[in-house]
Amino acid sequence: MAMQRRISQGSEDMSQGSSFRAPGRQLSRFLLGPSGLPLVKCPRCGNAVVEYKSRRQGGRVFFKCKKNEQYVPDACTFFKWYDSYQRMVEGMELDFNEEVATQLQ
Repeated sequence: MAMQRRISQGSEDMSQGSSFRAPGRQLSRFLLGPSGLPLVKCPRCGNAVVEYKSRRQGGRVFFKCKKNEQYVPDACTFFKWYDSYQRMVEGMELDFNEEVATQLQ
């Protein structure tokens, strides 16, 4: 296998989750991957984003949708190397309280 899945040991209780602060953004609460970046929902399909470590690319870290699988028709195509994913996350408004309020309405 060309990649190694990196799994974060998160708490089932979101109140015990980790925090991430994007520059110039409010403090947000998301499950963090092993690299320390938050694992957000896939911007293409809404499923979970998963962090992996490539064996072929010298241990380079990347992120992809859990539904991104080779040779599967209609699979999600979301994929980002660490640097690109970090820029994407830093550009997002990751306010956990705002997301919860939106879901309750």
